Amino acid sequence: MPLKKLCDGTRLLRKGDYSARVDLQLKNEFAELQNTFNDMAARIEHEIALRQKSEEDRRRLILDISHDLKTPLSSIQGYAERLRQKSESASLSMLLRIFLNPLSVWMIHEIPKLVAVDLGFLLRRRLPSFMAGI
Repeated sequence: MPLKKLCDGTRLLRKGDYSARVDLQLKNEFAELQNTFNDMAARIEHEIALRQKSEEDRRRLILDISHDLKTPLSSIQGYAERLRQKSESASLSMLLRIFLNPLSVWMIHEIPKLVAVDLGFLLRRRLPSFMAGI
């Protein structure tokens, strides 16, 4: 029976239940195996939680930064467009055109959306990539 309980606990871990623990209620070498298994499961659970938190924090930071940049960059973009239209200097007009190219405009408006989509994917993810092969 103790070996079956350990196998059941191992199957639960393999399926992604990192809260799985084994309780054999024994005082022999199986008890030591139980303690080792439970310590391992607790460490895996803790490491996964840390990794997920770190990834969520990183993505949230990117989202916040891109959101904070969007408003001032949009203002600068509008100002640059007015300058380009009124500029008589060819070099200034060319520099402003570079700043106003479609890729720059796209980045200002779309990166926050892409990060939000990526953040949503992270929150729905079941297994961290480093655990997928286990």
